[in-house]
Amino acid sequence: MNDLAAAALLGIVQGLTEFLPVSSTVHLVLISRALGLDPERFGLSFDVALHLGTALAVLLYFARTWLELASDVLHLRLRMPLLIVIGTLPAAIAGVALQSQVEGMFRASAWIALFLIIGSVIFIAAERFTLARRPLEMPLMDPQSGAARPTSVTLADSRTLTAIEHRERPHGYLVLREGRAVAERLALNEVRACVVEAACRIAVEAYDVERLGAVSRRRSESINPDQSMRVAIRPATIDVPAGALFVPMNQPAAGIVAAALEPDSPGSYLGVGIVPMDDGESEAPVYRVMTDLPFCAPR
Repeated sequence: MNDLAAAALLGIVQGLTEFLPVSSTVHLVLISRALGLDPERFGLSFDVALHLGTALAVLLYFARTWLELASDVLHLRLRMPLLIVIGTLPAAIAGVALQSQVEGMFRASAWIALFLIIGSVIFIAAERFTLARRPLEMPLMDPQSGAARPTSVTLADSRTLTAIEHRERPHGYLVLREGRAVAERLALNEVRACVVEAACRIAVEAYDVERLGAVSRRRSESINPDQSMRVAIRPATIDVPAGALFVPMNQPAAGIVAAALEPDSPGSYLGVGIVPMDDGESEAPVYRVMTDLPFCAPR
C-alpha cells in the first residue's frame, strides 16, 4: 500500500473511532501493524498529527462555545473555564509522567490487548450494575381519536429522569388573536378547528409569558435549545368573544395541536410570531380549556 492510501485509511479510522467510546490510538496501531506500514512514517508522530486533525474538527464545530468561554474569561466568569482546565489536568499530567512508556511499552501488542480487555470489562460492568430498570407511565395518545392513552413502559437507563413540570391535558385551546391564520396553518396538518358561536365567560388556564431573548450557551445544549419563552400557568376567568378560534384535542392530530399552541414548545405559534404579542404584554392570547364545553361549531 502506498503512503497516500495508507494515510487516507488511517485518517478514516481516526475519524470513525475518535468520537466512539473506544481507543482510536489502539486501532491506529493495530491497523498499521496489520498492513505492515513503516513505523518510522506511521508511528507516534503520525498518530499525534491525526489527533490534531480531529481536535481541530472539534474546535471548529464548537467555535461559538469557545468564543463564549473566552468572553467568560475576559469578564471574569471563570467557573466553566476552570472546570475545563481541571478536567484536562489529569490527562496532561499522565501524558508527561508516562511519556516514555506511551512511546514504547504501551504500544506493544500485548499491552494493547490487555488494555482492550480491561476497557471491555469496565463497559460490561457499567452496563450490568449501573443500568436502572424502572416502570414509567408515558402520556401517549391514541393515534385514531387523539384521546389520552397512558402507556406503561419499563425504562432502562443509567440516568435519573425527574419530571420538572406536569401539565394536565386540556380539552382544547382558545386562540383570541389571529385565529384565521392559526386555523389555516393547522389545517395543513388536517387539524380540526371551530369558532365560538356566542360570546361567553369561562374558566381557563392562562399563560404568563417571559421572553428569553438570545439563546445562551447552556440553553443551546439543552433538550429544547430553540425555546424562546418561559411560561407559568395559572387559573383565570376570561370573556370569550364570538368568532374566537377553538382547537379541540380529541382528534388524531392532538400532538400537533399541543406543539403549536403550548407557547414554550419548540417552534410554537407564539414563539415564531404567528400569534403576535406586544412587547409589554405578559399574558398570552392563547388559553387552555380544561372543561368539556361544546360552545363552538365546526369551522
